[in-house]
Amino acid sequence: MFDRLAHVTFLAGILALVAAAPLTAEQPAITIDILATFDYPLATGITSPQGINERGDVSGFYTDAVGTRGFLRLRNGQFSPPLIDPGDPGNFTQGRDLNDAREVCGYFSEPNFSAFHGFFFLNGTFTTYDVPGATATIITGLNNAGRVCG
Repeated sequence: MFDRLAHVTFLAGILALVAAAPLTAEQPAITIDILATFDYPLATGITSPQGINERGDVSGFYTDAVGTRGFLRLRNGQFSPPLIDPGDPGNFTQGRDLNDAREVCGYFSEPNFSAFHGFFFLNGTFTTYDVPGATATIITGLNNAGRVCG
């Protein structure tokens, strides 16, 4: 058998510890700041921001009646023309990230998504990049040192 008084005392002690825990434990401060909400002006479907640099410029992609296009949105609210890699025969170009120089990285597809190619876009010029020997190159990140991931 068990001692009912000891059992009740034990449970009361546990409850007191549980009740006191939130008062003594320091909770981390978590905040979320909404910088802006926007839609790409030519979008007829989604607008999907993907990357932001230290300046507050944003890269991403949007959909329209024809396909998926990349974009660059400057901190002041100005948008680039649609970013469509000249080698994009599949109407699918996604801007995924950018660095402080406003160099955008991303990828585009062949028709029916049969192959993917990476790209960099800087000062109005696209540079296609395929990892040697790879069957697909999908670039999703770019830092200020020019290092990429994907």
